[in-house]
Amino acid sequence: MPKWLAANGANGRSNLFNLFQPADESRSLFQLATSLVGKRESGERVENGDEGPGRGRRVAGFLGKAIAVVFGALRAFWPAALAGAIPGFVLMWLIFVGADGWGRWLGVIASASVVVVGMTVVIAVAVAWAAHKGLKENLFGMCTGMPAASAASKGVGTPNSAAAPSVTEWLHERIQAAAGRTVADSAVTFADLWGCDERPKDPPVDLAIMTTNLTERRPERLPWGETDDRLYFDIADMRKLLPKGVVDQIATERAEHEDRKGRAMYRMPRSGHTPILLAARMSLSFPVLLSAVRLFAYEGASYVPLWFTDGGACSNFPVHFFDAPLPRRPTFALNLARFTRAQREVEDESKNIDLRDNNTEDNPWPRHEVAPPGLPGAVSFVSAIVNTARGWVDGSALSMPGYRDRIVTVFHTKKQGGMNLEMPEAVIERLTNRGLAVGDLLTQRYAGKSPGLTKAPGWENQRWVRYRSAIAAAETWLESFQNAYATPPNAYQTAYDDWLDFESGVKPDEFKWLCKAEADAARARTDQLMRLANTWFEGGFRFGESAPTPQPVLRSQRRL
Repeated sequence: MPKWLAANGANGRSNLFNLFQPADESRSLFQLATSLVGKRESGERVENGDEGPGRGRRVAGFLGKAIAVVFGALRAFWPAALAGAIPGFVLMWLIFVGADGWGRWLGVIASASVVVVGMTVVIAVAVAWAAHKGLKENLFGMCTGMPAASAASKGVGTPNSAAAPSVTEWLHERIQAAAGRTVADSAVTFADLWGCDERPKDPPVDLAIMTTNLTERRPERLPWGETDDRLYFDIADMRKLLPKGVVDQIATERAEHEDRKGRAMYRMPRSGHTPILLAARMSLSFPVLLSAVRLFAYEGASYVPLWFTDGGACSNFPVHFFDAPLPRRPTFALNLARFTRAQREVEDESKNIDLRDNNTEDNPWPRHEVAPPGLPGAVSFVSAIVNTARGWVDGSALSMPGYRDRIVTVFHTKKQGGMNLEMPEAVIERLTNRGLAVGDLLTQRYAGKSPGLTKAPGWENQRWVRYRSAIAAAETWLESFQNAYATPPNAYQTAYDDWLDFESGVKPDEFKWLCKAEADAARARTDQLMRLANTWFEGGFRFGESAPTPQPVLRSQRRL
């Protein structure tokens, strides 16, 4: 795969770059946006993280990017540049033929500035119009993930085409191949992994994917659980985002309510029948580069759009998906981070990753260096606000016992990953080897030398630390519950005991007991809980005092 990703396509760009194929309406905008993605270097050098670029290199780098943007704009929007330059050239010609002496040359210089200003203004208008039209037609993205309409009509990007596939087609082929299927077969669904239509309690293969619901401002876990019955999709949207066979597979149940705008609405498939490709596409909707996914909820006699985008907007490593108070099997997460100035990328890839080998050493919170106050520092300041808002959950997990020893940080340079779509084969090969080093490290620590035959030190320590953390958190929760339940209410409050007495005549406004037997069972179990709390601290031991730190807390939170 590294060789294929790095290989050149017919257009001289790498296959990795060609996976991202702009829609027709966004082609010029995409060309401008990728003008900053320089041509790849044939060689590779190891970067020293603690040697920041000097002033000269920073200035040269800024000028290089500025020049790249200027030439990119001229190349992508040359008709607009020509239209903006014409008035200035006409003025220049009139001055040249109508004036003489110094006035002629001063006029030519002045008219040259008119050429530059005219080109700048008209190109800016063209860019704004292209952005508006492209993002409107293609769901807030320059690339839908599928071939552009003009390319698809010529068979480009189809399985029988020699051209590079689009990112969604490529992903579809890889998922199907992993299941022993071809793209002509039915798309792999979550139910195929479970072996049944409904998710069993302990499925043989359990896949969960994170997406971000921008409309409701929250993360969502795929496949859906109780919320999937309310969701619909516009088949025209899906035909832009997914291969035809996948769309036909999910478009089986026409919505019972007509859409006022005349859109062909279909009900989303039940969670188990959701294609993995669709879930993956909803999770990797890289903002602006890749189109978002629009679904709909039927509310108040109309369809309300729900926009879904990159799951990393809320969490880059949702390791909590498979968490339980006491783990039955190990789970891991990968955290991608830049080399700091105190670090150096080395040839040994096992040294370019980090995994804590104990729970006594805390992981530092990720830091964002904020530039000094001023206009340039304002950009850095706003960036820090955004990164804090979207990354504090992941940051807290990095420091928690029972988490920090199963989250592997994979370091990379600024020329690796991200928007670097033109990485040479050597760089892609290095990143591949870095991933293999992660697998080797986790296998060694959590499976041991003889997997299934001997105890693995890392897994044994993980289970013990999770128990110590869980029992300390339960202790704190139990004490808080006891204090609140046993505290006598004031004159304007109802005692909890009265709510548990079915025959007391005190009835809550909501969620009433179904019958006396249920109320009696609740009282009996609450009494057991209070007796446990009353005897918990006998002997003077508080498990939290010797538990791993920082200690977790048990709190009510909506299940994702």
